[in-house]
Amino acid sequence: MKKDALDNAWKIHDATGEWTARVDAKAAFAFTVESAVLGVVVALTTTDKVYDGFDSWWSTALYVLGVFLIFISIYFAGSVVVPQLNIRGLEKASKDNYIFFGHTRFWEGRADELAERLKSDDLLKQVSLQIGIMGRIAWDKHIKVQRSMWFAMTGLVVFVVLGVLMNV
Repeated sequence: MKKDALDNAWKIHDATGEWTARVDAKAAFAFTVESAVLGVVVALTTTDKVYDGFDSWWSTALYVLGVFLIFISIYFAGSVVVPQLNIRGLEKASKDNYIFFGHTRFWEGRADELAERLKSDDLLKQVSLQIGIMGRIAWDKHIKVQRSMWFAMTGLVVFVVLGVLMNV
């Protein structure tokens, strides 16, 4: 029975890892697209382009708002792919944890001790703890990608409205 529980825990652990990898890929894609959008907007600000010559306070305000929204979207996308290592207290926590690579590095040179711990400790508890941590990280990353996309879409709407208003 315990073996089945451990097998299931590892399956959940692996699935969470896959979801995290997918959201990292989405974030990298969003970061690339949003950065390109910002580049295009800046290029369209040159002479004889869509956003050439702000002749009113509202056109300047809309442009600044749009740039700000795109910058925020880039920030959220970029923050997803930054590794979350949780450095504080890592060495102390490694004494009772050995699944996360941040913990296992403190076991270097202590292979015999680690082997004994793996034989005697409740590995299900270890994997379950890691599942919870990974789940929180994956959730946070998905929320950030979602925010990135919403800020980018809102910024695009602002630029479309500005382009229409400046060229009617």
